[in-house]
Amino acid sequence: EVSFRMLPFTLGTAFDVDNPKFLRLGIWSKVLIFLSGSLCNGFLVLATSFSIESGSIFKPLDNHFDLTNITRAFIVLNLMLCIFNLFPLSRFDGGHIFNAIVARYGTHWSHRIIHDVKIIVTALLALLIFYIYRFWI
Repeated sequence: EVSFRMLPFTLGTAFDVDNPKFLRLGIWSKVLIFLSGSLCNGFLVLATSFSIESGSIFKPLDNHFDLTNITRAFIVLNLMLCIFNLFPLSRFDGGHIFNAIVARYGTHWSHRIIHDVKIIVTALLALLIFYIYRFWI
């Protein structure tokens, strides 16, 4: 059994990675736990995108306070948050996922290779967020 702690005002959950029960979990259980936040954001994007015309999610209308534009902004912000949370940096979920995968499969990798892979993945995800933002404007 793994325990979760709720943050004030239900802003999310904080996971206790030092819990011995967590340490005994398999690699894919850990990855699924840390992917849950991004998957929830992705589900929100998918669920709300059905209310918008297909192909026009990233094209805002002239009327800035229209409900359609507010929904589009909600979709774009959740998509960007989903991707941003997957950055392989130590405090983000992507960092926990990356460290779990490296601990299981990359034990023979040098610290330099691991550092370079983190920088490359972070740069690619930042570029993706930049292009999503550029489409929105």
